[in-house]
Amino acid sequence: MSMTNAMDRDWEALAGLTEETRAIALDYLAGLPDRPVAARDTAYPETALPRQGVGAEGALRLFQQAILPNLSASPGPRFWGYVIGGTNPAALLGDWLVSAIDQNASINGDSVASALTARTLDMLGELFRLPMGPGLADRLGRIACWNRRSAPSAPTPCRGRAVSG
Repeated sequence: MSMTNAMDRDWEALAGLTEETRAIALDYLAGLPDRPVAARDTAYPETALPRQGVGAEGALRLFQQAILPNLSASPGPRFWGYVIGGTNPAALLGDWLVSAIDQNASINGDSVASALTARTLDMLGELFRLPMGPGLADRLGRIACWNRRSAPSAPTPCRGRAVSG
């Protein structure tokens, strides 16, 4: 089957797969009180790269069979390891929408996405009491680059840029 045919099939099945994915996520969250806080099996079996993609439905089946049973209960109240994001319903829905709508926020002029990103960064600056004004996004980018300097071998888009600290 060609890539185009497989993608067309995925698009046609998207509504049903979205509902099935939603049900899987809700079942997982409802089962947190009974799920072990730490997974028993944390190894993932080595498999060869398939010659063809498995498509959205195949990926969902693989997730259900090989990954879901071995996930920890980290979103639950018994997990005290560390804070990993604290997903709440609003964040979950926002993340889902951002992934589904898939806008290019780096270019002004083709949608409201870049203005929304700039406003979000301004609000984060206000929340964390960072100096406001033009260039907040650049300053936040420099902070990220500065933090990456401790791992010079790590791939980073900051290479070759002067980062003042």
